[in-house]
Amino acid sequence: METAAAAAAARWPLESRGRLVHGLALVLLLAAGFPLMSVVAHAWGLDPQQMWSGDSTSFLLLAGFSAWRVGLVTLVGLNVVGKVTPGQLGWTTDDPGPSLGLGALGGFAAVALAVGMAVTLGGADLTAVGNAVFGYSTEQRLMFVMIACDAAFTEESLFRGYLQPAMVKRFGFGGGLLATSAVFSLYHLNFTPQGLVSKLAFGLLFGLLRGRDRPLWVSGLAHAMLWVVVGML
Repeated sequence: METAAAAAAARWPLESRGRLVHGLALVLLLAAGFPLMSVVAHAWGLDPQQMWSGDSTSFLLLAGFSAWRVGLVTLVGLNVVGKVTPGQLGWTTDDPGPSLGLGALGGFAAVALAVGMAVTLGGADLTAVGNAVFGYSTEQRLMFVMIACDAAFTEESLFRGYLQPAMVKRFGFGGGLLATSAVFSLYHLNFTPQGLVSKLAFGLLFGLLRGRDRPLWVSGLAHAMLWVVVGML
């Protein structure tokens, strides 16, 4: 949670309506990147399957998408407009050992959750899930590492670093956690029952890992591990 000094430095304090409006506006801006990326991919002649192939064209497109997210949303939207620094969002380096350890445990939990939902909600065979997870090419793994760094920094900064403390301040921890996780689910623009439930579950997990004031390294590492291990499962 923000300290009094951090809250004073920010443009909008935790309890303000402006904080929520600004945070939700950044969520919309971040979500707009998904259809924008699809339009660019179509213009480049990429079909949805090629997007995740790991070839040079798809890698370049996703690298540009990640740079747009980090630069426009995190650095400009949060740091410049919102006047909050990475440290105020929760990217602190004090006593990193416990944070990284808990984040690693959270990453294993996220991977287990992803596999479990693929089997229970997606109807996938466990063997097929294993083949998919271990069947990615080296190029695809490198691409997932890039996406993991983007998701861990951009999404955790916005959702768990900026929005969740404001939601918790307004609705209490349980209500704030649920509200932030619901926004996180809707933001992915996958409105199928499976998509909404799975993203809500991940939002709740990452939000619990963040807690009230844990460093963002905890949820960030878990989020990154999920991408690195399971990719587009």
